[in-house]
Amino acid sequence: MLDRPINILLVEDSPEDAELLLWHLKKNDIEASWERVDTPEEMIAALERESWDVIVSDYIMPGFSGLEALELLKSRSEDIPFIIVSGKVGEETAVEAMKAGAHDYILKGNLVRLAPAIQRELAESEMRRQRNYAEKELRTLKHAIETIPVGVTITDIEGKIIFTNQAEAEMHGYTVNELLGCDARIFSVPEHRKVWKKEDIKKFVCMRRETLNVRKNGDTFPVYLISSVVLDQSGEPVAIITACEDITERKKSEERLRYMSTHDTLTGFYNRAFFEEELKRLAEQRFAPVSVIMLDVDGLKQVNDTLGHAAGDKVLKQTASVLFSVFRSEDIVARIGGDEFVVILPGAEHHVAEKAMNRIRDVINQSTCSFGGLELSLSIGAATTDNPEGLEDAIKLADERMYQDKLTKSSRTLRSSLNDRRLSER
Repeated sequence: MLDRPINILLVEDSPEDAELLLWHLKKNDIEASWERVDTPEEMIAALERESWDVIVSDYIMPGFSGLEALELLKSRSEDIPFIIVSGKVGEETAVEAMKAGAHDYILKGNLVRLAPAIQRELAESEMRRQRNYAEKELRTLKHAIETIPVGVTITDIEGKIIFTNQAEAEMHGYTVNELLGCDARIFSVPEHRKVWKKEDIKKFVCMRRETLNVRKNGDTFPVYLISSVVLDQSGEPVAIITACEDITERKKSEERLRYMSTHDTLTGFYNRAFFEEELKRLAEQRFAPVSVIMLDVDGLKQVNDTLGHAAGDKVLKQTASVLFSVFRSEDIVARIGGDEFVVILPGAEHHVAEKAMNRIRDVINQSTCSFGGLELSLSIGAATTDNPEGLEDAIKLADERMYQDKLTKSSRTLRSSLNDRRLSER
């Protein structure tokens, strides 16, 4: 019994025979909407006007035949069950009709077979429809997987690759054929290769992670992986699908952003934000002793005002070059203001800071760089604390000593200027 009325197209020249067919269907609880045609033109019009679940056709009619009706249907490439009903169908005729594409043939004297035949053909038609739909979906999915710029690999639960797309192969330097049948751990760096047991696989449905993969030539690169487990009807894992994205450019962008958030772009030193966070870290870790050196670029405002900010930038870069030549990579050098720099020397006693300041002065004295007649000059002050909680006080003291150095230089410059004037007056 069908759960809905069906649309039947009757290709039949006899209204009485058509009524008899419909009576047999109703007797078997098949409700039907129907239309009767007996010419090619009427059949074409009916096919274009409506969708039909099944076509039942007489074999012989004046000016039309069941085989001609079948050919007309096939020419339209429509998958509709086609059943031939006739009063005289011999075995050879029946075979001919089935070879031509008819789904069944029934003698008018044995119409009890009609309802079961229609039910069977409708069920098979639905299965064909679902299969065709699934095949279309699979073709679409296969095309999508093969063309997307993300690697996709399917393995069995032992880790053997049973499918991989072109993007995955190219990403790792292989061809698709080279990868089929290989262990998927070929993509992993040795220290990350792990054998997954079936019991482990059951525990996760979807796993996301960032890791390193390795190319055929041995180069490693960062990837983002999403793995999903495919279960059978009993809930047992049968395969694992993994999508792989090369995130090299993303990692570079993240690294650039991290660098920009902690560094001064002009000099390459740490910025004030990082410096303040580093002070908190040293205080929390109670690191001691710690020495601090404060530096100020003398005459930077004058350079900016007279020669322009481009020249001022050159002064700052030259200052950075001096500091890079003096301090170690583990020392913390930061630009904390327009012309101010600070150096933190973890674990350094005061004599170490004094030596560092002397090296700075030596490098500057040996430098031949000048800007508009002004040679590079830095005012410097240092302080040391053995108390982690006294770091802020050490910074203030170093700052005071740096300004004292600046005032001393200004005083010397003033006395030199007065002496030069006296000599010229003699």
